[in-house]
Amino acid sequence: MTACGPPPEDPAVTAYQRYNGALRSGQGQALVETLTAESRQALARQLELPPEASAEQIGERLLIRPDWRQELVITEKPALEPVEGSPDTQRVIVRAGDRVIHDVTLRKEGEAWKVALPEGR
Repeated sequence: MTACGPPPEDPAVTAYQRYNGALRSGQGQALVETLTAESRQALARQLELPPEASAEQIGERLLIRPDWRQELVITEKPALEPVEGSPDTQRVIVRAGDRVIHDVTLRKEGEAWKVALPEGR
């Protein structure tokens, strides 16, 4: 017997959707939990916290601007683009027509896909 319905979502896309959902809803701790260890440490430093700060500690200090939430209303399905030469890195691209509105890098940490923030964020 075969299963009916749409195919399961790619785990990297699901990770991106969790990140986007946390950002849109202003949930700092949930957002931090979607990040790579390197991105979490960089964010902790920017917030003047120790690098080993917990997701809860970082999330409490993280100010998610309301205008970020409005920018992230996604109506089109995200597309995955593998990063050449790196099987544990993917890019999630979200387009609105011909315009790219989101280009997010994800890295596999253990069995989970995590968002890697760009440098300087």
